[in-house]
Amino acid sequence: MKIYCFLLSTILLLCLHKSTADTKPPHCHDKYTYSEVLGQCWSVVSDHTDTISEAEFHCKKFHGNLVSIETLIKNHAVSEYFDKYAATHSRCHNRGWIGLYYESISKDYQWYSGEPKTYTNWAKPPTNFSLQVGVYYDFATLKWDLADKNSLYCFMCVSPPEVYSCKDVLMNNPNAPSGEYLINVQGELVNVQCDMTTDGGGWIVIQKRDDGTTSFYDKTWQEYKDGFGDLSGNYNFWLGNHAVSALTGSIGPFKLRVEINGDRNGTNTDKTVSWNGSFDFRLMPEFTNYTLKISNASGSATAGGWDDFTVHNMYPFSTIDRNNALYGPCVSDFHLSGWWLKFCGMGSLNGQYVPPIQYKNGYGYSWVITVPNDIVTPVSSRMLIRETN
Repeated sequence: MKIYCFLLSTILLLCLHKSTADTKPPHCHDKYTYSEVLGQCWSVVSDHTDTISEAEFHCKKFHGNLVSIETLIKNHAVSEYFDKYAATHSRCHNRGWIGLYYESISKDYQWYSGEPKTYTNWAKPPTNFSLQVGVYYDFATLKWDLADKNSLYCFMCVSPPEVYSCKDVLMNNPNAPSGEYLINVQGELVNVQCDMTTDGGGWIVIQKRDDGTTSFYDKTWQEYKDGFGDLSGNYNFWLGNHAVSALTGSIGPFKLRVEINGDRNGTNTDKTVSWNGSFDFRLMPEFTNYTLKISNASGSATAGGWDDFTVHNMYPFSTIDRNNALYGPCVSDFHLSGWWLKFCGMGSLNGQYVPPIQYKNGYGYSWVITVPNDIVTPVSSRMLIRETN
C-alpha cells in the first residue's frame, strides 16, 4: 500500500509539473524553492538541528512556518523533499519537525500556520496530549510521531511566495481574503492592507480614515514619510510616502481610487452614501518633495477637473513642518496639510477632521463631488492604488 500511494503521488506530481511547465513560478525568498504541490515556497534545513520552538522561530524569520500537511499528496511531497535534502545527514536521525503542536485551549494538536487539520498520518494515534511534546516526520516510515519538544531535529519551513503588490497576492491565490500582507517594495519588505473585493480586488490601501480619533493634518514630514496608524483592522492610517513613491515608481503604472463616504456638512451622515473617483497616479521621490503626478480623472468624486488632485498635479506635498504650498495659509490657517498643495484647492483628505474655520468651503477634511456638484465634509474616506499592467 505504501508503494502504491507513493507511485500515485509521484504520477500526480509529474502531471502537475507537466501542466505548469510553461508557467513562470512565483519568486521565493533566498534559499527557498517554489512547489506547485504545496502552493508555497519551501526549504529543508539540514545543516543544523533545533528544538521545535527554535525551528518555528527560524521559519518565522523568513515570514513562514514549519510545514503543515493537509492532504495525502502534500504528505508525500514533504517526504520527497525530506528524503532528498535531509535523509542522508546523520544529524537529522531520519526525523524532521513539522508544524504540528499541542494547543492547550483546544486540547488538541494544531498547525502553527493556522491551517485546518484535514489530514493526519500518525504512526499510532497520540495519547500523550502535553505541552512538552512536538510532532516529527519519520523519513523511513513516512509517518508522524511524537517526541520531546526539546529534541534536536532537522525541519522544513514553508512561506508564501514573494509578492510585489496586492494584485500579485490575488494572482497567486484568487481566494485570498482582504487583510494585511507582506510585499516586496524595491527590496524592502513592507506590511500593507489589501482590499481583495472592491472592483476586482488587488488594491493596496494607502489611506483609511474612519473617524476623527486620529489627527492627520498636524503630522510631520517624517511621519508622513514613514506612515502612521494601524493597518491591522478598521483603523485610521497613512501607509507612508516612502512606500507609495517606491511602489508607483517600480512596478507602475498605477490607478488611484478615492472613496468618499457620507457628508457631515449636509443632512446625510450615512456611510453607505458614497462617491468614488479614479485617476492615473504616481508619487515622485522625496527629493522632489513627493510631487504628485495625476491625470485622467473620472468618477463622481472628481468634479469635472477642479477636484483637489487635478488642480495640484505636479505640485509637492506639504506638512505642518514643511510647507511647500504657493499660499502658506493653506497649511497654517485652513489646516489642509498632509496633502499636495498648489494653492488651497477644494479640499484635503488628510485635513483637520473638524474644519478650523467653517464647513462647506474646502477647509480641513473636505472634498469635491459631482453628484450633486458640491463640497462635502466626509464621514470617512479611503485611497487605494493598483497597478494597471
